[in-house]
Amino acid sequence: MADGCSLVTPEDIASAFGGTVSAGVPEAPGNTCHFIINGQTKFGPAKDIKLDVFNAPWMIDRTNAMYDHVPKADIPELGPDAFLVGTGALHFKAENGTEIMIGVDYNLFGGETKQTLAAKDSFVQLGKIAASHIHGK
Repeated sequence: MADGCSLVTPEDIASAFGGTVSAGVPEAPGNTCHFIINGQTKFGPAKDIKLDVFNAPWMIDRTNAMYDHVPKADIPELGPDAFLVGTGALHFKAENGTEIMIGVDYNLFGGETKQTLAAKDSFVQLGKIAASHIHGK
């Protein structure tokens, strides 16, 4: 199972969201990697905004249950099970079945679910990069 820090780089995150991104810090369990975004992003200024990459087999079902009351958007570009939760979490399965979640503190988007969902392209860009590292493409 790939750890979150091997799926994206600070440069990948900066390309998708903008800003200056710290090196990833791994945290177990759950194969999580924490990054911090600061400076000017595509969505406005950021100060200590956390971005996490999880590689955990239970994330999709758990998130669907926990956030069934929060607006979501389907993300067909990343597969039939992929969705973006309005609180800033992208969930999808890579081709080999690996479940990935990319979570961004939605304060980056003004704490608004509508603005978070409007950032879909940035989430998709980063999701495709993470999936490519799993598939070795």
